[in-house]
Amino acid sequence: MKILHDKNDEKRQCSKLLKELAHGRKAALVDIYEISGRQMFAVAYNVVHDYHLAQDAVQDGLVIIYNKADTVTDYKSALTWMLTVIRNSAIDILRKRKNEIYSDEQIVSNIDDNSNTDKSILIKNALLKLDEENRQIVILKSVMGYSHKEIAKILDISLTSCQKKYQRALNELEQYLS
Repeated sequence: MKILHDKNDEKRQCSKLLKELAHGRKAALVDIYEISGRQMFAVAYNVVHDYHLAQDAVQDGLVIIYNKADTVTDYKSALTWMLTVIRNSAIDILRKRKNEIYSDEQIVSNIDDNSNTDKSILIKNALLKLDEENRQIVILKSVMGYSHKEIAKILDISLTSCQKKYQRALNELEQYLS
């Protein structure tokens, strides 16, 4: 399959290929990827900001495209539909990561487990007193090294909100520890 560089040709070709996929030509999915794989990756990467997660999002999205190709009614907007599927797959990956990564009690209990000093016990207890979202923000920032921008995307909150919640959480921790 020839890779096209004209946007209109790309859209027409994707529409034709999605229709073929809907009618059972499985190889059309490979052709779709050859034509718009870079664009799919760019959309996914723009959401997750991680190379490997973007690859996963494209792969998950292609599976959905394959399974739902026959539900598309407007083939003229096939490329837009496929890019939306990829974007939603990337968002789903972020949501799953949010739920997987942050079993807060586990992370807090693992903080400085090798030194069960009074100070580390106080810190663990103080972290557990924070509400869940503030605790996640502090752990993501201070323990796991994420930036405020990454945390905001993971938790689906604004950057400003993330920064303010982080500062408030640090103030609460300071009060608990004093």
